[in-house]
Amino acid sequence: MFSLAYSNILNQLLVFIWPLIPLYWLFVHFFTNFAKKIKFLTFILIIVLYIPYLYFLVNNQNLLNTYIPIALPLKLLGFFIFFVGAFLQLLTLLILKGRILGLNEFILEDPGNLETRLIYKYMRHPTYLSHFFMFFGIFLISGGVSSLVVSIFDFLINNFLVIPFEERELTKRFGSKYESYKKRVKRYFFI
Repeated sequence: MFSLAYSNILNQLLVFIWPLIPLYWLFVHFFTNFAKKIKFLTFILIIVLYIPYLYFLVNNQNLLNTYIPIALPLKLLGFFIFFVGAFLQLLTLLILKGRILGLNEFILEDPGNLETRLIYKYMRHPTYLSHFFMFFGIFLISGGVSSLVVSIFDFLINNFLVIPFEERELTKRFGSKYESYKKRVKRYFFI
């Protein structure tokens, strides 16, 4: 079975790397014009903004080392949830042909096309759902309380900050076509 050491590594990798995702999207959506002006330097700026978080983690190792026991059936469920999320993420990457970081839209100023086929026929934001599945799966696998906190924060940040900004941007870019799509297709399968 998956050893405790590997699940601890998964938990710690998630906690160390996760903030890069919302930092990038929040910056790009809150400061769109600035991000367009500085183009690729946006990535460097995000890393600079990330340094205080790393400093905090390094100085608060006890936060990373808090675990709760998870029963084997829940760990197995965690693997399943994680792999569903990873599959959803991979599928999204393939459909969008790697445009998942907003590089085209925000930095190269290429509006792209509104994607409404395959998984996008059933939900508007499969990437954010895949994040939650992978992160919550890591919590069930590892029992790391910090990965549970990350999965909850990620879900809340995406649903209440990132997605509304992204949908406003998509409405500007695609107009009534996106509004019509939004009325037909739920944010996720179920909501």
